[in-house]
Amino acid sequence: NSIDIDWTSNSTATEWEIEYGPSGFTHGNGTFVSATSHPYTVPNLTPATTYDFYVRTVCGAGDTSYWSMMVTASTACSTFSLPYAESFISANFPACWSQTISGTIENPIWSVVDFGAAGGTGYEMITEMYFGTGISRLISPPIDITDAPYALLTYKQLYLDEDGVTTLKIQTSPDLINWTDQPYTYTVSGGLVGPETATLVMTVPTGVNYVAWVIEGDHELIGWAVDDITIEVTAEPCLEPFNLQVSSI
Repeated sequence: NSIDIDWTSNSTATEWEIEYGPSGFTHGNGTFVSATSHPYTVPNLTPATTYDFYVRTVCGAGDTSYWSMMVTASTACSTFSLPYAESFISANFPACWSQTISGTIENPIWSVVDFGAAGGTGYEMITEMYFGTGISRLISPPIDITDAPYALLTYKQLYLDEDGVTTLKIQTSPDLINWTDQPYTYTVSGGLVGPETATLVMTVPTGVNYVAWVIEGDHELIGWAVDDITIEVTAEPCLEPFNLQVSSI
């Protein structure tokens, strides 16, 4: 991973010094590199990490300018391989996870809280109740499922829907645009589900995929807690039917 930085020179200088480090590092204790042109590519950085950068002009031996103001940038996420696991071990929203909202939902609804409602210990991912109707997704990092058309997803959860007008789904996508429903759907007529361990076998195209925890409908009176997520390769399953309904009487 690398980050390109650039600046405007106030002189005819041809040499600059760059200092950088993980965001929040103490200025003066970072990593120093020399540059003789710009833009400059800072190489060998850690994926999914935020860095702070400073630059100053080198006018001659022992003669340097003041440091510039700081700029901050983040490296891209790497693709994760199987088996994959996430247990939300700190209060920070995990690197490379994301969330989207649509419809009349005005605010992102997922956050990391030290609550344990889903049945795990310590921190977990949990929704907040907001006014609005639409679709929200909690989206995993990119996961490489090459040559593994079946992936076993397991996680702990608790779900509360006071009005029973919301549907939960698990979806996958290779591009964050086209989403496919996996064999998992909850539509609760009010009340509480869990804490429990949810397990499903996902059928996915070979290559990189994203997994999403999806809420469709009215978000005002629902809560969903998720923890201890694992995804691993599995064989083609023999699973029980789901979503049993009466079609005629």
